[in-house]
Amino acid sequence: MKALFESGFHELYDASQLRSLYAFENFGVQGDSILGWIAPTEITVEKLIDRDDAVHDRPIFAASQVHYVVEMFGIDLTTAVLAQRLLNGWMARGARWMKSPDVACDVELSGNDVYCLFPAEIEFDKGEDMTQFVLSGRFHYSIPGCKKLSVSIATASPVSCLIHAGINVSTEGTPVQTAALDMLGIDPVAYGEWVAENFAKDYEKVLAATTKVRWVP
Repeated sequence: MKALFESGFHELYDASQLRSLYAFENFGVQGDSILGWIAPTEITVEKLIDRDDAVHDRPIFAASQVHYVVEMFGIDLTTAVLAQRLLNGWMARGARWMKSPDVACDVELSGNDVYCLFPAEIEFDKGEDMTQFVLSGRFHYSIPGCKKLSVSIATASPVSCLIHAGINVSTEGTPVQTAALDMLGIDPVAYGEWVAENFAKDYEKVLAATTKVRWVP
């Protein structure tokens, strides 16, 4: 898989970029790829890929996000969703490891979402601590102190499968309670490049793992 982060490209993400051969037609990147850039986000209800969000009238807006568009060939949608989880894992690791030590928050995954949990703002149940709260899996952006850092979706085209993921650079314009790289003290370009490169390497390792095993009866 090829990784390309275009720090000088700032095209508004409106979901039209989540289509087959976008990276090839616009940047000459052919084959499995992850393309990243920083730009505002405006996905109106009619353009939402996630139809659950569309049904519940949840448009997505942000003044600035790190965007990733991933294209993978020769796989099905279930595998693409698993790759989406892999990408979210690298996005969470990047936020966790790059955040300023002065920022008191935990970076956790909930399904395909990356969250920043701020313990000083969370109302824990009696006798509960942060570890128990995280293990309960009940955190959501509607709960004070649980701030959503990312959005992502996986889908399919007739020739490939695709992922879009966005990480907030700032919280300006977001319609729900969110966290952002600026509040974590993270440089968005360094973060964007690191996540793209590590996801691409990890995806290649997944493919390599399929080529070194013998069949079993």
